[in-house]
Amino acid sequence: MMKNVPGDREESQAGEAGLRRVVSVRDAAALAIGIVVGTGIFAVPGFIADQLRSPGPILLLWLLGGGLSLAGAMTYAELAGLFPRQGGSFIYVLRAFGPYPAFLMGWGPFLVGFPASAAAIATVFGTYVAAALGGDGRLDRPLALAALVAVWGLNLRGTRFSVSLQTALTLLKVGALGILGVLALAVAPGDWSRLFAGSGAPWPGVGAFATALVGVYWTFDGWGNLTVIGGEIENPRREIARALLATIGVVTAVYLLLNVAYLVLLPMEELRSTDSVASTAAGAVLGRAGSTVVAVLVAVSAFGALFGISVSGPRYFFAMGRSGLFFEAAGRVDSETAAPRWGSTALFVTSVVYVATGSFTQIMSYYVALTALYGVLSPAALFRFRRTLPDAPRAFRVPGYPFTPALFMVAALGVTIHQVLREPVRSGVGLVLLLASVPAYLVWRRARRDA
Repeated sequence: MMKNVPGDREESQAGEAGLRRVVSVRDAAALAIGIVVGTGIFAVPGFIADQLRSPGPILLLWLLGGGLSLAGAMTYAELAGLFPRQGGSFIYVLRAFGPYPAFLMGWGPFLVGFPASAAAIATVFGTYVAAALGGDGRLDRPLALAALVAVWGLNLRGTRFSVSLQTALTLLKVGALGILGVLALAVAPGDWSRLFAGSGAPWPGVGAFATALVGVYWTFDGWGNLTVIGGEIENPRREIARALLATIGVVTAVYLLLNVAYLVLLPMEELRSTDSVASTAAGAVLGRAGSTVVAVLVAVSAFGALFGISVSGPRYFFAMGRSGLFFEAAGRVDSETAAPRWGSTALFVTSVVYVATGSFTQIMSYYVALTALYGVLSPAALFRFRRTLPDAPRAFRVPGYPFTPALFMVAALGVTIHQVLREPVRSGVGLVLLLASVPAYLVWRRARRDA
């Protein structure tokens, strides 16, 4: 599936517009894993269990989530082989469909996607650090703001420092989760027969599966951030594909290990009723210390995800600035560190506003129902490039084309439709946010023309 193509050597030696190709395949995968394995896996399994109520369907759904993510990752891998540049999906859509669809791809992530996600994760970090310290809710917001200040300052030190720290945080997080999962299965007084409980019961209906799949879909989300730093990855045409595949493999293995541990340790009724399944399971393994251990683990995991978003977000804005569809300052990097200082500061300021006002929760509930639409445009770009660039050199070709990218598109569209049906009012507000990009684009284009 992967092969050498012309341009690999040159692209490994020089980045674009002052960028430096200093990110290895290991660091690229660590960035994506660190973002994906954030806070969802500590809470979502209880929601999944409440919907499906049987170990077989639960584990099958997590496998399905890994499979759908693999389909998406392979789709992005071919696109990244064609355009191994900074910006990821923004660049793919710009090249395939032109300025306005690309502007749409940047509009939501800049205003809401990156900053509101960062604010939400920072708030989780503050909550769990406060819990680990034995404090009350008054510390949550100051600690969240402190986390934002920290990741902003650290990211200004440059790409090499940022990815090295991200790799260390990811190794710490995944290692701790792996140890906790293995201890839960090897030492704790669990009941392996629970894995086969309810094997003769009727399987959940389509509606329950669809609702649960939404939770799994979002718990796997975030691996696409890897392609955003394509302009800084060594030998990007080949290594981006390898990093994407490694990311999905590691994340799926970690999620399956933890879910098997949850199912062995906890009766189904207890698993269904908890909104903090990791704390409940840790209590069964470590006793009273379990809640403190999980609080620390969630805080570390949240900080790693927050740091990863703070690495990828400014680089997404960089691509927007370089394309002429955003402020020119966003398309420049520091001459000494190669850090996108403008983008980092813009993300920091907007994230602080969301945390300080507490508005991110409401805005994300509007935005999240339609973000899956962005998952449709990138696969659509691949279909277009297969027609318009049939002979272009590709280091990676999606196996099972056209069914593999089509499967990912259908899943993304299905999640969107399901959310719209469940939350029509909030989804309508989200649609208004997207439609507001039309006049914004027209104003921006006129301003650029008159400048």
